Amino acid sequence: MSFVDNFRVVFARGIGVVFAVIGSIMLAVPEFNLAQDGVEFETFPIAGRAEVRAWYVGTALCISWILFSSELGRALQTIAIVLGGFAFARVVGYAKDGMDTNEALRLHQNGVFCLEVLGSSTSLFLLSTMEKVKTKLS
Repeated sequence: MSFVDNFRVVFARGIGVVFAVIGSIMLAVPEFNLAQDGVEFETFPIAGRAEVRAWYVGTALCISWILFSSELGRALQTIAIVLGGFAFARVVGYAKDGMDTNEALRLHQNGVFCLEVLGSSTSLFLLSTMEKVKTKLS
């Protein structure tokens, strides 16, 4: 296997680990993750806390499972769609709501946005260099 072939696998599985960690954190200590965006989890009603846990945990674990159990091309497509979708939603949010006035929150939001764009772009690049995918798309 070439370096790029190995990197594809490590990249997809690494993103799978990230989503598994996010899901685990959101199940055990959601206030830790949400506080980074200025969200006070404890102010939510019980139903709201359950809803946030359900969406975050269910989504993160599903994505992680897909990245570990799918063939590599499908895993890379999933990463591109998920991270690209996250980045697109942030752009829409910035257009509708503007940037956060809190500098620390703004720095965190922009950093996460950059990682989402980088992850999605990397996934698309790795996908475009796969021989099977090239043949399929032609």
